[in-house]
Amino acid sequence: MPVAFGTDNRYNGDERHTRVGWKSVEAVAQDVVPSLADEERTPIPDDARQGAIDPISAFLRFATGGPAQSRCEGSIKVFDGRRSYTLTLFPGADGMTEEAIDVGDIEVTALKCRIQSVRDWRQIARWPAFKLRRQRRCCHLVLA
Repeated sequence: MPVAFGTDNRYNGDERHTRVGWKSVEAVAQDVVPSLADEERTPIPDDARQGAIDPISAFLRFATGGPAQSRCEGSIKVFDGRRSYTLTLFPGADGMTEEAIDVGDIEVTALKCRIQSVRDWRQIARWPAFKLRRQRRCCHLVLA
């Protein structure tokens, strides 16, 4: 399990940050500015934080998990201090999982996976339109 994770950024010009620590397998938000209450977000359920890891550790696990054996597979529960979600790898939308890419002057064969993020439904904002629009996201992850 990770030991600590943090982010510092701006949203609409306002500074934001999170600090997360782990007590055994439980991720604990130690500092979240602005707070979830200030943003009218539902608190993260305890079970959504159990066994969850931070986003950076999730990508490192993917790189050493199924993709290390040239397979686009695996799911990881993630908690970043504000949201909990599950990341899942699938083969690319076109069915191909390997692709030649250039890394500097070298051409390498990379694994191209589709990665889907599904937010924990219990913490999505109160507005139904937001719930339908923001629950799932998908993109491609290329590992070389």
